[in-house]
Amino acid sequence: MAGILGQNTVTYTEAMMAILEGQVQDDRVNPDSTAYAVLDPGYIADAVITAIDTPWGVSLGDITVRAAGDGYIL
Repeated sequence: MAGILGQNTVTYTEAMMAILEGQVQDDRVNPDSTAYAVLDPGYIADAVITAIDTPWGVSLGDITVRAAGDGYIL
């Protein structure tokens, strides 16, 4: 994880543990917030379906699906 989180590794790990333990009830678990930290698999599936349903005349070269507040540096 350190390779994609860099200096955010410690804070990200602590936040994810708190979210997994149900200790977080703020914008990090609200999908309508820019602080949203964890993607539900349904959101990823929706992005994949959108890419698959792209019209034939459209070239899609790269797709990145991330939570807005995930802390990744890549």
